[in-house]
Amino acid sequence: MEVMQIINIAAIILSPIVAVVVGERLNNRTSRRKDKMHVFETLYKNVTPFLQLFTGEGRDKIAEEAVLKAIEITPIVFHKEKRVLDAQQEMKNVRAF
Repeated sequence: MEVMQIINIAAIILSPIVAVVVGERLNNRTSRRKDKMHVFETLYKNVTPFLQLFTGEGRDKIAEEAVLKAIEITPIVFHKEKRVLDAQQEMKNVRAF
């Protein structure tokens, strides 16, 4: 067998494998971005109820639940983002007082 034939056979075998791996990584990346945007969107849409969680005035139960769910999934969605996790921990410390 010539070198060119071996390269062609390797390319035929490896091409689908590489395509699947690259496709999965792109899909995972898109999914993570969508999850992050969902958290930000939920918090942004509910800024007033989010602030009312701290004051206790005029609470909207549905918006409050959406905000709390977004806050709960933040460590999962942003597990590699140290700044976000530190800010959330700081927010918890401030709220405790």
